[in-house]
Amino acid sequence: MSVLSPLRGTVVSVEVTQGDLVRQGAPIAIVESMKMEHVVEAPQAGIVGRVAVGPGDTVAEGALLVHLDPVPAAADVVSEAAEIDLESVRPDSPR
Repeated sequence: MSVLSPLRGTVVSVEVTQGDLVRQGAPIAIVESMKMEHVVEAPQAGIVGRVAVGPGDTVAEGALLVHLDPVPAAADVVSEAAEIDLESVRPDSPR
């Protein structure tokens, strides 16, 4: 899946590197246009396959920023802390 620039501007920063696992909505790059910075987010979870731009590059609307290899399971990644059952009794606690 290609992550494209939504507008013409200058790449301020690239927030990912090749091989990174990103979640849907994670920041991919920041593009500046008319003195405003626009955060480009991952449209879906995936692994960064190729980064096509770098800071300082001028891009046109629709230009390739990053290629993502989709990973549907990454969208469901939940931290272990969120999965802990707070009602359970620990085996080492007195009853």
